[in-house]
Amino acid sequence: MAVTPLKSVIARPPSENADLRDTVAIMLAAIELGGEAAARRYASQFDNWQGEIVLSAGARAKAVARVPQELQADIRFAQNNIQRFAEAQKATLSECEIELLPGHWAGQRQIPANAAGCYVPGGH
Repeated sequence: MAVTPLKSVIARPPSENADLRDTVAIMLAAIELGGEAAARRYASQFDNWQGEIVLSAGARAKAVARVPQELQADIRFAQNNIQRFAEAQKATLSECEIELLPGHWAGQRQIPANAAGCYVPGGH
């Protein structure tokens, strides 16, 4: 079976990758040493966030109370489907499919990749 790339990859210069690795390593070390205070500094610096990072049970309950019941039901519906699919994925290392609802299928295919990345909010 021939492998067909899903997207082409635009390579970054090696020096840029090294700079990013160094920056992330420094940040992780700072958070490991400085704990929540360091995480708060980065949240402020990169995301301009000044609020609470961990909400109290009361603050969470107030926030949930502001969410319309229909949206809460939609979130629970999505969470259930996400959990069921994740459990099906976890149960196998090969390709799989699961019918979440009648006629609604989710699955995974194993496609070799030469490179991978992730999205970092506010980052590169």
